Amino acid sequence: MYTQTTAPVVVSGTPSSGCRPLSAGSDGKLPDDHHRLDIVFIRSQPSSFRCLYNWLYWSTHTAHDVNDKPLDHHTFRNTMQECVSSLGTSVVNVGYLDPHAFPSDCATKCGCNNNSPVEPGPDGNCPKEAMAKWVGYLLGCSGSNPALDASMIKYQNMWAAWNATQGH
Repeated sequence: MYTQTTAPVVVSGTPSSGCRPLSAGSDGKLPDDHHRLDIVFIRSQPSSFRCLYNWLYWSTHTAHDVNDKPLDHHTFRNTMQECVSSLGTSVVNVGYLDPHAFPSDCATKCGCNNNSPVEPGPDGNCPKEAMAKWVGYLLGCSGSNPALDASMIKYQNMWAAWNATQGH
């Protein structure tokens, strides 16, 4: 999935994006949404390293009022926006993972189909048609460690059952 983009920085969608695939504006403007950063891919090149360094420096060497948001999530958008604006979109830009292939429990419980959330079936499992599109599933909004553990087991069991029907 990451090899199919030329963006030096690729991140998971934002919680409020739901099933809507995100993209930066033509001028490089990033969505105003809070960036959760369940997954971040950074291509090894000077421009993306500069942006990564700026993000880490800004996160650790300046004071922030982040309320209930993790510091790295809070600082990512502002730092990357400044980096894209100063270097230009021909040098560095930010891409977003497709929520159909990388659904998140922050936005949907079973992923997306035609830009709409897919609901679990009566048994609580996700429909196989939705799972067939998954490359990965993001569990960043599970909450506590016991809830995360339960979610990981639930989704792993669904995935294993689906894979068994595919002959994998």
